[in-house]
Amino acid sequence: FPVTIRDTDGKRLDDFKSRQYEIFMGVDMAFGKKKGDYSAIAVIAKHKETALEYVVESWGARLGIDQFMTKIIAVADEWQPDGIAAEAVQGQDYIVDQLKERMFREIGYPPSRVDKYLPRGDKLLRIEAMEPDLAVGKLILARRHSLLLEQMERFGSNAHDDLPDAVHIARTLTKKRRARVLDKPRAF
Repeated sequence: FPVTIRDTDGKRLDDFKSRQYEIFMGVDMAFGKKKGDYSAIAVIAKHKETALEYVVESWGARLGIDQFMTKIIAVADEWQPDGIAAEAVQGQDYIVDQLKERMFREIGYPPSRVDKYLPRGDKLLRIEAMEPDLAVGKLILARRHSLLLEQMERFGSNAHDDLPDAVHIARTLTKKRRARVLDKPRAF
């Protein structure tokens, strides 16, 4: 589908690491064939007041499990996301469990902030559902994410869609409201 690029409004990447933004990371794992799918990571910074969502990092490559885990940990260490969603289908749930353990051991990232993402429905429809937010500027892409832009422009033509899927996975977290207990009720 057509992609409207509204760059990051002149913001530097460090600007997104302020308390004005919540940071979410989506992980789409792909292992196997050399010419198969990409393993992909997307990081979204959601402004707390305006709810604008900026894709601040988008990355994809064909890597083995250990190399991809190392990349995920490096990105998480840099961005310190409020939440991570990692696709967990076809045995990937075991890999997500390993990732949680390794992230806690290597960078102290809390395992409770890593969600297993189980896709529902048609992938095509899930990714197409982002189009209205792209059109009105609620979801903002950067020119520097050339592989993401290429995959979005070719979307629907049987080309790769791993990076747009990682963006969708990250956005599932922007929609969740984590419950916080502000005042615990008194015991009876």
